[in-house]
Order: sequence, then structure tokens, then C-alpha cells
Amino acid sequence: MGASGPARTPTVILARRGAHRAKTRVDEPIPDAHEPKPPKWLKPKELTFWKHLIPKLRGMCLLSATDDETIAMFCRACVLYVQLTASPAAVKKSPSAIGMLATRIERFNREFGLSPAARAGLARTELKRERVAHELQDKVTKFYLRKPA
Repeated sequence: MGASGPARTPTVILARRGAHRAKTRVDEPIPDAHEPKPPKWLKPKELTFWKHLIPKLRGMCLLSATDDETIAMFCRACVLYVQLTASPAAVKKSPSAIGMLATRIERFNREFGLSPAARAGLARTELKRERVAHELQDKVTKFYLRKPA
């Protein structure tokens, strides 16, 4: 069975919101801050969308090298959605496929903070990913080096 309740908000996002809970998290992995590279299996139109999307995510300091496959799937879903909805015959023939793609795209938008609602809780700060990662590492170190009560 899956976990109940909403997905856990990443510590980086909590820190950008200024939430006190970000200071107490010590168990979350800190992903590599390098920019993801597009997988070789991306088609030309999907790669074009990738090149359009990456600067937006970079500007929000939400990129990690571990996100490559997820971003690639998002690009594929967006390109496929555009192709299907461009043809009235395809829309009439497969409305459920278009609905599933739209739902998947909405989910990706939420995951990467690409909608106004998803960004609503993010503070506009100039924190860079490296700085947040160092702050979290310092907190983890302090937590493990503290004296037991």
C-alpha cells in the first residue's frame, strides 16, 4: 500500500519558505546540485522543450542531476499532449488519453513548482542550492555531534 496523506515537502522548499521544520530535518538526502543532462532517448521536439524548461527550473534553484528522467518524462508528456490536441480527429478519437496526459502534466507542474499555486508558498529569496545544501549539512552535523540530554 502507498503512503497516506500528502507527499512530504522537500527540505529545500521548506527552507525557502522560512519554515521552522526545515531546521529539524536531518534524514533527507541532499541531491547533487549539478544540472541534469537530457537522456539520449529524447526526441528532437522533446529536446527543444527540455531546452526551454531547464532555464526556468535553474532560476528557481530546483535542479538536480537526479531529475533528468523525471524532466524528460515531463517533456515527452507535453510534446505528446500538443501533438494530440492539434488534431480535432485525435481529440475525438482519444479523449481519455488526452485527459490522462493533462493530469500527468498538472502533476509535473506541481512537482517542479511550475504553476502559480505550486509557487505560492515559496519565498522569493536569493538562496542558492549550494548554500541551502551547506546549511542543511551543518544542521545534520550539529544534530549528530550534540550531547545527549
